[in-house]
Amino acid sequence: MDYEELTMEHMGWPHELSVYVRKPDGSLKASEIEPDDRCGLGKWIRTEGAVHRSLPEYSKLMDAHARIHQVTADIVRHADAGTLAATALDDKGEFKVAFVTFLSALMGFRQNSR
Repeated sequence: MDYEELTMEHMGWPHELSVYVRKPDGSLKASEIEPDDRCGLGKWIRTEGAVHRSLPEYSKLMDAHARIHQVTADIVRHADAGTLAATALDDKGEFKVAFVTFLSALMGFRQNSR
């Protein structure tokens, strides 16, 4: 799998999460979402992508990727517990901020790693 394919894994998260929080059914597991080294992109960052380790964009991508996993897992935990803030998925909510930061890091890495 190449980098472009790997980045697509996360593109559906906003929709999946918005559906899930409306009716948490246990189909999403925070313990499976939280580790950022288990998904294809996380594995790629640590293996093939590591050749770009000297680029500032590499560390930005690594940090943003870890953050989106953490924030998503936290939202799933709160949704499961019935304690999710109504603003969690708003445009200025923590998930949207983390997701936009992640997208920005992806674009920056892509532009500067060629």
